[in-house]
Amino acid sequence: MFGSTGGIDGDVDAMLRQAKTSSETATNLQNSSQHVTSAGVDLRSASSGRWADGFADADQGRQTVVDHHLAPKYVAASDAMHRGAGGYQDADDAANQEANRVTYQAGGFGISDRI
Repeated sequence: MFGSTGGIDGDVDAMLRQAKTSSETATNLQNSSQHVTSAGVDLRSASSGRWADGFADADQGRQTVVDHHLAPKYVAASDAMHRGAGGYQDADDAANQEANRVTYQAGGFGISDRI
């Protein structure tokens, strides 16, 4: 492995950081939308009839879009980045195992010394 500053480890670290950011974005979207809905309660209660119904419909529509369309996409992206990071790590582990196997077969002296 190349260490945390580059190579596969650096890629994995970057992917995991981005996955965390994406997951946090989904949570922040939902929290912000809920905050707007809560803040709109006073507006709806001060309104009556069609105005109140319109505000309620707008809040419900926004919350539905956030909860069922936007946030799930950020969560799916986060999940995909976690899977991708796992794939990178698996490939790195396999490469390290192969390198260790070749070194072991060469008796620890290097392939050119074996030939």
